[in-house]
Amino acid sequence: MLLELYIKNFALIDELRIEYNQGLNIITGETGSGKSIMIDALSLALGKKASKNVVRSGENKAIVEACFSVSENIVQEIVSLLGIDIEENLVILAREVSKDGRSISRINGRTITQNDLKLITPTLITIHGQNEYEQLMTSASQLQLIDGFGQEDLATLLSEYNEYFAQYLGVKKELLELNDNMDASKIERELDILDYEINEIKESKLKKNEKEEIKETLARLENAEKIQGGIHYSYELLYDENDSALNKISKVINRIESISNYLPESEQWLETLNDAYYSLEDLAQEIISNQSESDNSEAEIDRLNYRLDKINLLYRKYGKSHDEVINYLAQAEERKEKILSRDRLNQEYQEKIDQLEKQLTKLSLQITDSRKIVAKKLEEELKRELLSLNMKNVQFEIQFNAVPLSKTGADQVEFMISFNKGESLKPLSQTASGGEISRFMLAFKTVVAQTDEIESLIFDEIDTGVSGIAAQKIGEKLKEISKYRQVICITHLPQIASFANTHFVVEKTQSDVDTKTSIKMLSMDDRYQELAKMMSGTNITDNTLSTAKEMIAKNMEM
Repeated sequence: MLLELYIKNFALIDELRIEYNQGLNIITGETGSGKSIMIDALSLALGKKASKNVVRSGENKAIVEACFSVSENIVQEIVSLLGIDIEENLVILAREVSKDGRSISRINGRTITQNDLKLITPTLITIHGQNEYEQLMTSASQLQLIDGFGQEDLATLLSEYNEYFAQYLGVKKELLELNDNMDASKIERELDILDYEINEIKESKLKKNEKEEIKETLARLENAEKIQGGIHYSYELLYDENDSALNKISKVINRIESISNYLPESEQWLETLNDAYYSLEDLAQEIISNQSESDNSEAEIDRLNYRLDKINLLYRKYGKSHDEVINYLAQAEERKEKILSRDRLNQEYQEKIDQLEKQLTKLSLQITDSRKIVAKKLEEELKRELLSLNMKNVQFEIQFNAVPLSKTGADQVEFMISFNKGESLKPLSQTASGGEISRFMLAFKTVVAQTDEIESLIFDEIDTGVSGIAAQKIGEKLKEISKYRQVICITHLPQIASFANTHFVVEKTQSDVDTKTSIKMLSMDDRYQELAKMMSGTNITDNTLSTAKEMIAKNMEM
């Protein structure tokens, strides 16, 4: 359930905090007051594409936060998918959009991507607006709605079908790649190139870490003179001069030995000095052993540089590292093998495709049969809901047409409807008026809402083209849905507004410098005034006020 919506510096909104309740939340206001801005702001928090134009003029960024109370199932899903901890079953979606168009999304303070956000938001709330009405007109959307409505009956079949279809696409891709160059001359050229590349890599006998080792060796050879000078200089200071370090230590040892009879503690000194002497002597021998007598260092440098150039050439052509070059070699050998075995592989791939097509066809027929059963159930329940909305002469039928295998099966569906007695069934997109499609959509969502776990529904423009009895019926239906779902509805009609459990009014105010949109929750007395104003404009009379009170009293009892 949506508990709270916080909006700051968004479009005409300076700063708003709206606390929603259970049941039916109604939002009213004058045309152009900014009612739909609330929906736009919430849509932004839910992952809608951001535009820098939403940032209020003169501000650096817009902020929208939506706080939801969610079920344990949703909590587990979010934790599983995104690894985000949730306390007290509260989920807070936050979105910031800067004036340069950059945006950041967060869930419970954790920054996430838009793709991850869109995995979760459909489970929290559904917004029914004009765009969704348009989507309902497409065959693909209609098929998706049928599958959603019959999820329990179709889920296993569709899952199995999708696994086979993924294999089917994979084998077809392999076949396409295998025959990408069917021209004999092109194949010969490709084989020549592959042979050259394979031989070049193999003949190089590339070794792991070879490049690094060559660089180390080159550094030693190119600095050989400096190294040898340092070795000889160090050896002479340690060992090979009259005043070398070892000679001096030897003199110290002799002098300490001459007084050792008088100083017992000198025994420890002598032990330390002797250890130092022998350690330095060993070190001197080790240092001098590293001197090089090689006369061919220049030839060795040339050889190593040539080898290094060869390795760099391989890295430029086939990969940036030893592992990448070896991986390229494996792929080239595999491709060569496929080309040489093309006829055999063609046959194998085609046999796999034929087998998968048979399996997919068998499953698609089962899916079609199950979908038709689900569609019949949907037809019956939808007709019942349409009848309750005072649409007595409506006829509705879901037609199936067979199409080639695709990721959704082998079905194309069309919602066929007749709203008036004596008219033949026609596609929904060709027959419905604004008021009719609004009621149809409400009926459809009433049916679908009984099969999902989404706790909050928002209806925007649900009353388009509706008045009189039809508006009353829509209000009754929204009230009915609100008994087991939170409903938020923007409306222009007093008949619908009178059913509210909570009523908000949106107002737009203008000053000399700017325009602001605000919203407030109405008290009961304020509701009477707002409903009367919706019925008669600014000319509120005792009769309209009395009618408003009667409507609210009657409809709040439902």
